[in-house]
Amino acid sequence: MDIVQKIQNILLKPKETFVTLKEEKQDLMSLLTGYVVLLAALPAIGSALGMIRFPSWAIRMAIVGYVTALAVYFAGAFLLQVLSKNFGGNGDLAQAAKTIAYSMTAGWVAGIATFIPVLGMLISLAGGIYSLYLLYLALPVFMDVPQDKVVGLEVIFVVALIIVGFAITFLLSSILAVGYYTSPLARY
Repeated sequence: MDIVQKIQNILLKPKETFVTLKEEKQDLMSLLTGYVVLLAALPAIGSALGMIRFPSWAIRMAIVGYVTALAVYFAGAFLLQVLSKNFGGNGDLAQAAKTIAYSMTAGWVAGIATFIPVLGMLISLAGGIYSLYLLYLALPVFMDVPQDKVVGLEVIFVVALIIVGFAITFLLSSILAVGYYTSPLARY
């Protein structure tokens, strides 16, 4: 299944697609290079397009956004691997990586719209909410988490991942000096 068809199937018929994707023999490297690296770039591209009037700022924001997306993906896979064991799941890293990659699809795809003022943020928000639903559907399929424990795992996982995401963003922003005082808007 090519990447466009895979994205379309995940977004339009996730339950059936997840069952098919679970059985798909795909190593972590091909998942990373053939799917995650490409889709994680979409929100970074969208934000760079939105800041195109300030090229150096746009490039730094895109780099931080892209590296953060990849770092959060990796952290999420490891975190899900560990947490799923506590909720009766299989604790398989390869399946955790698939779960994160495929459930983040909606958020990544919607992230390209961030270049549109206000509407882009609403589209991204809708994509993020749909990604939470995709995660809810993916956890029992990929991680073998019992249905009655899915909500608990998802809540704990999402809260932990938000904290990790903020920490990663803060660290990367500090390293690349992307902050209020380096913003082109701070001059006005």
